[in-house]
This record gives sequence, C-alpha cells and structure tokens, in this order.
Amino acid sequence: MRHWTLLSLMFLVLARPAFGQTGTDVLVGWESVDARVLLDWDDDIEGYDDETLQVRAETAFQRELRSAGIPVSDSPMNFLWLTYNLMAGTGDQAGLVIYSIDLEFSERAATEHSGTTVWAKTWVEPGSVGTVGQNNLLDTLESDSRSAAQSFANAWLAANPR
Repeated sequence: MRHWTLLSLMFLVLARPAFGQTGTDVLVGWESVDARVLLDWDDDIEGYDDETLQVRAETAFQRELRSAGIPVSDSPMNFLWLTYNLMAGTGDQAGLVIYSIDLEFSERAATEHSGTTVWAKTWVEPGSVGTVGQNNLLDTLESDSRSAAQSFANAWLAANPR
C-alpha cells in the first residue's frame, strides 16, 4: 500500500503543470510576505516530533528570506507556503524518509460574480521529491527550507528591484 502511495505522490508532484505561475509580475508591489511552513507528517517517522521539525524549518525559511532582503510579516493579504509531505520508508527503504516539497505564493482575491474573497495561488515553484535518512531529516529540512527561500527571493527581487 505504501508503495502505491509513494508512486501516487511522485506522480502528483512530477506530472502536474506549474499552474498559477505567471512569472514574477504577480509579485510586483508586495512590501512583505507572510512566510509559513506546513508539514504533512507520517507518525511512523521516529525520533522527531512534528512541532520541532516545523518550527526549525520555518525559522530557517524566514531567516533566509530576511537575509535576502525580503520583509517577513503577518500579512492578512498574502501567504508564502512551503509545504513538506513526509512519509517513513518501509521494507528495503526502512530508515529513510520520502518527502515532497511545494512552494507557492497565494493572495486574497475577490471572485468576479459574487465578490467572495478567496485565496488564489498566483505563483508556484515546481515541486520536488527526495529521500533522506531519518538521522539527517532535520538538517535536510532546514537546508531545503533555505534553498526554497532563496528561490523565492530571486523571483521576488526580480519583480521588486531595490
């Protein structure tokens, strides 16, 4: 069952189009971002708790954004989501963590017909998948969070030159 789950996860990440990504023009004019890390966690991953991983990954993510010159705030108008899906390996993959990463910028928008406010994904970085030994999970999440922040920073700074 887990193998089918892993194959399905990989298909969703690798086969999906980069919907929402329209280049850096959608990032023009934003003064700050509300940057968050979300973890979808497999309880079978031993030696960690999801709060510690989430806090450490989010801290690395936000620090890297700030060091690149992007103000991070609690904005009611946008969210920069870095999402991890983590699953423990089984069988010959025991001791590994299989994970996917997605990075997306969402902003509040009003629907044309009803004027209802919704969250719209307006910028998406293509996702990736990987594996890591359980002992290296924390370091990998922090490193990948910094890399994701740098990727967004490049796009944001291209749209908002200083």
